[in-house]
Amino acid sequence: MTPSSSSAAPAGAASPVAAPAANVSARGSTRPRLTRRLIRHRKEVNAMLRQLQELLSSRNEELEQPQFNGQLLDQNREDVYTLMHQQMSSMR
Repeated sequence: MTPSSSSAAPAGAASPVAAPAANVSARGSTRPRLTRRLIRHRKEVNAMLRQLQELLSSRNEELEQPQFNGQLLDQNREDVYTLMHQQMSSMR
């Protein structure tokens, strides 16, 4: 008898009967319970994010845009220019 025609499986080969999957629940679902919990958690997180976005968007509508103050910008620019030259002259 040749090894290929033998009915016995080699010692290292898997048995022809499939073992049950480790993540099969009692109801026969192949999805683990942890996944269901994560899905529920993800739904809760998404709901919280929607609520935060609504809250923040309503606050943004209430806030006024500040007006650009060119005069203040010019004053600050002049102050920085003066200070920079004072510092440079003290380094000489």
